[in-house]
Amino acid sequence: MPERVCGHPVFAAFVTLIAVADPAAHLVVERAWSRATPPSAKNGAGYLTIINRGKAVERLLRAESPVAEHTELHLMAMKDGVMSMRELTEGVEIPAQSSLVLAPKGTHLMFIGLHHPLAEGDQVPVTLHFEKGGAQKTSLVVLSVGAAGPKP
Repeated sequence: MPERVCGHPVFAAFVTLIAVADPAAHLVVERAWSRATPPSAKNGAGYLTIINRGKAVERLLRAESPVAEHTELHLMAMKDGVMSMRELTEGVEIPAQSSLVLAPKGTHLMFIGLHHPLAEGDQVPVTLHFEKGGAQKTSLVVLSVGAAGPKP
C-alpha cells in the first residue's frame, strides 16, 4: 500500500513528481548557430533563441564551450558610427512567456581564444547556465562564413 501523506496516496506521488521535475523544462533553445571562421581567427560568435515558457523571469548567467578558452555573453552596439562590444557580466534577462534572441549586431555569445577554426558543418557544444533553470547543454551548427542565420 502506498505511503499516505495528508491522508491521500495520490498526494505523495504528486510531491515525488515535483521533486524530480527538470528545472530547465520551461526553457527551449532554437535556431542555435555560428559562422565558420578563417584559419587565423582567434575568436568566433554564437547565436540562438531562448524561449522562456515559464511564469517567472529567467536569467541567462553565462555560457561555456570547449572550443575556446573563454565564452562570454557580449553586447555589440553602434554609437555615432563607432561599434563597441562589452561583456554582459550580470547575464541577460528573459521575461516570462517571452524569448531572448542572441543575434549578429546585438547580444551574442563570444568564443574567445578558439582552439581551432570553426568549419562549416561542425557542431559547437555549448552549456548555458541559467539562474533558475541550471545548466542546459545545446549545440550550434556552424554555417558558412557570411551566413545570416539558418533558413526557416
